[in-house]
Amino acid sequence: MGNLKAKAKTYEEREIVPAGKFKAVVVGVCDIGTQQFKNGSERQIVVIWELHKRSKPALDSKGRIHTVSEFYSLKFGEYQGKKAKLRQMVEAMRGKAFTAAEAEDGIDVEELVEEACGMQIQHVPSKKDKDKPWAEIGSIFVLDEEDEKPEIVSDTFYFEISSPPQAAIPSEVPTWLHKIIEKSDEWIKAHGEPKDKKAKDANPLNGKASTGGGDSDDDDDIPF
Repeated sequence: MGNLKAKAKTYEEREIVPAGKFKAVVVGVCDIGTQQFKNGSERQIVVIWELHKRSKPALDSKGRIHTVSEFYSLKFGEYQGKKAKLRQMVEAMRGKAFTAAEAEDGIDVEELVEEACGMQIQHVPSKKDKDKPWAEIGSIFVLDEEDEKPEIVSDTFYFEISSPPQAAIPSEVPTWLHKIIEKSDEWIKAHGEPKDKKAKDANPLNGKASTGGGDSDDDDDIPF
């Protein structure tokens, strides 16, 4: 009898983040390049936070810290009274609006890493299964002065697609982001089309991002 066996692969479903208020700290900012959508293309980043309750990390049943993420287009302007989604988030984190001049100068998104804020997580019906709850970011707010910044548990990282792009995506970038990066205009130009068709067809704007998913097109109509 041979020793080589084919086995079914099992996938562990990630535990949903509980609804409620948390302290959140940015542990990763990932450039996913220029993504193509039905109404155009956008250069995007993903921001990842780890969550804390009071002075302790918010852990799942297996002792792993809960994290949430969100997709943002690299827009920082204001159009017809509506601010770009990234600008709204950063202003909420710091508790102060940008002046027009500051917004025009923009921000270095790498500086978001290790920044802390308050965060409200809410549960909504999943788009794939309406009987199944999905956790998403309800709101972001500045921490009170007396609130201590959470002690970071996760390894922090920042990834930016270089010009020309790197030969490989660094190991510190979460695996679920690799396929999205690989279908970016920048990555395809340097390395060719993704071998996995599902990766090429994946669209990060298909749903809300929270525990790893897509983004809404809330600021698609903001031209800058």
